[in-house]
Amino acid sequence: MNAHAGTLSFTAHAEWIVAGYRAMVLDGRWREAYQSFKEDTDGLTTQMIENILKGSKTLVGITTSEEGVDLIDDTFETGRAYRDNMDDLFGGCVLINRRLFRPTTVVTDYGPNDRLARSGMDPREDFILESYHDKLGKLEVDPHSLIERAKRYAQTKEYIVEFCSFEDRPDSKGKRDLAVIFEPGPDLPFWVRPHRTTQDAVNASHKRLRFTGHEREYGSMKEWLKTNASDAAAATFVKYHEIALDVEPEPQTSPDYSSQIRAILKQNEEGGFGMRTVFFGDRAGAREVPNGPLLQWALARLQRIEAVDVKLPNWKPVNPSGIKLPMDDPSHTDWMMAADLLDFHYHEIGPYMDKLCGDVQAEVLGTKATILVAGKSYAVGAIKFCDSKTEVDADTVAVIKHAGVNYIDIARKAAAVITLNGGSMSHLAINGLSEGFLIVLDPKAREKFAEGNFVAIDAVNGTLELVSECKPELSGPNI
Repeated sequence: MNAHAGTLSFTAHAEWIVAGYRAMVLDGRWREAYQSFKEDTDGLTTQMIENILKGSKTLVGITTSEEGVDLIDDTFETGRAYRDNMDDLFGGCVLINRRLFRPTTVVTDYGPNDRLARSGMDPREDFILESYHDKLGKLEVDPHSLIERAKRYAQTKEYIVEFCSFEDRPDSKGKRDLAVIFEPGPDLPFWVRPHRTTQDAVNASHKRLRFTGHEREYGSMKEWLKTNASDAAAATFVKYHEIALDVEPEPQTSPDYSSQIRAILKQNEEGGFGMRTVFFGDRAGAREVPNGPLLQWALARLQRIEAVDVKLPNWKPVNPSGIKLPMDDPSHTDWMMAADLLDFHYHEIGPYMDKLCGDVQAEVLGTKATILVAGKSYAVGAIKFCDSKTEVDADTVAVIKHAGVNYIDIARKAAAVITLNGGSMSHLAINGLSEGFLIVLDPKAREKFAEGNFVAIDAVNGTLELVSECKPELSGPNI
């Protein structure tokens, strides 16, 4: 070839060509690989190119030889390695809410981020519960507890938590449902099909999944206590752990929260929030409650809606959110701790707390209905009185007997939920804070409305109103 013109001739091995295009796929440039392969080769159909990039077929031979180039099944070591790399990059995807996600982490028992003993978190209740269930062979874990833990382990801001079935320990006596973090999936090549269900995606991703939990990563709870708690605290924990596994456990004493209570009251005084006297039933009686964390607790249920123009108290939590206690509430427990209510069961003081939540909202925002969760600002739909098995859809406003976790599927499908009993501390409300439900507490809903009535719920203004006796017939031009 001279400086002015010439011809360049070369010989190419088909294996090199395939390797080049596959490298582009593994680099995330699968569109470029597919288009270039299609433009640069003659005699290959679209299906042939797809099979080569999938890794099921490959090209062999030399472009200038008499035998030419053949398309054959890819059973070579390089093909197996390519398929494994493809699976690592693109495998395990599933469509959730019309978006691609894939599982990354399985949340089992408590992890190090949950055990914040020096910050006041008391891990005993859940740890004892799990140990006790393991001993009985039930392997049960509280679903809400797992969801709260999953929030701590998500690696991205966008994630979804789904429950999937696992036989996750060598000594498992059966499968149990665990919380799985699904994070946004990759740009999926068109020849890779997403799975139909989250369980299928988990099954296909089992080798890649990270199983997190304190014992899995950091050893036994006793070992953790040696380095993260005082000798006295560790001894106390072990004592209660052993008591809880006895057939006839001894009474447990309450943790000492006196230093935290002092910190809550000091912060409340410095913020100028003041105190109020609240009656919590005959056994609990009247208690002095600090306004700062109380307002934070009641108004946070509405503050998720941007249209609510109210400034929450500038409150720095003293008690870590998500703590598992008899009065657990992931949005705030400082005011309950300061009022010395943590040893009371919900059924004893719950109705008074639900009324207090509504009173605070009405006092600050002028609401007429008690909004337990405002995951969306507005909803309309037809009233339906439901049990846990009732079928509902996006045009339904479901009226349920209580805000228990067995109504969670209804809350996910319905436009909104009206609960007759219990609310602010219920499993349904706590789950709803993270899942974006719209839940209203109205003990007289059955008296106010008939099945089929069309109602509107305005979470911004805190109203629940009858629109018409039945669903309006909307008329308009044919489209």
